[in-house]
Amino acid sequence: MPETFRRLALIVVGTDEVSEVDYHLFLPEGVVFHTARLKQARNARMGTRENFDMLIGSLEETCRSAALANPELLVFSCTSASFFLGKGWDLELAGRMTAATGIPAVTTSTAVCEALRAFGAKKTFMVSPYPEHLNAIELDFFKANGLPMDDHYTFALKESREVASLTPSRIRKDVLALRDRIRGFDTLLLSCTGIRAMETAQAIEDVLGLPVVTSNTATMWAALGRMGITAPEVGAGRLFGLTYSRATASAAE
Repeated sequence: MPETFRRLALIVVGTDEVSEVDYHLFLPEGVVFHTARLKQARNARMGTRENFDMLIGSLEETCRSAALANPELLVFSCTSASFFLGKGWDLELAGRMTAATGIPAVTTSTAVCEALRAFGAKKTFMVSPYPEHLNAIELDFFKANGLPMDDHYTFALKESREVASLTPSRIRKDVLALRDRIRGFDTLLLSCTGIRAMETAQAIEDVLGLPVVTSNTATMWAALGRMGITAPEVGAGRLFGLTYSRATASAAE
């Protein structure tokens, strides 16, 4: 065991069953995390203003709670809540988190932009669990950030609690069934921190032969990069073999 640990804090939505599991499974030795949960109704429906307002209404309080564990970075682990209000909202969220605590912060949507830019993505195929009205907001967000996505597939779930029911084998099976549609794209995005995509990212990448970015691989990679940690041993896709660069980060900001 190391004498000291590097610490980050995960800020997750109330119904998230997956982010913490991925961080338990994949964080490199010597890095630990603490979790605080944003307020959310048990039967929260994805992409509704009511759900969004409840989550963000508890942001500062949740971050101040997480800050008590003395992390060096706050990580907003939710894709949709960090793109919901369009371009710049992800950066505004991170700013609010830092203003409330004095601790640097990063959001998932920022991290996904950074990861796609690190791969030089020009043509990304997106897979998500979201209803189509939320997909439309997400696609607009990435387009506004210079990352257009010309095709996508959705599991079309309605409630946040349904997301964790998508097993890695189901995700892999459905994605690989799309290989003819995905052919010609240079990157695959598996969006949403609540789906178990990180566990199967490497397997999908091996079959399709193109970079696979998931919400959680991107967020973990960007968080570790901000902490100055390189972790090629993570084993969740080729993203972790890329050196994080502040030049990549500044492109998103």
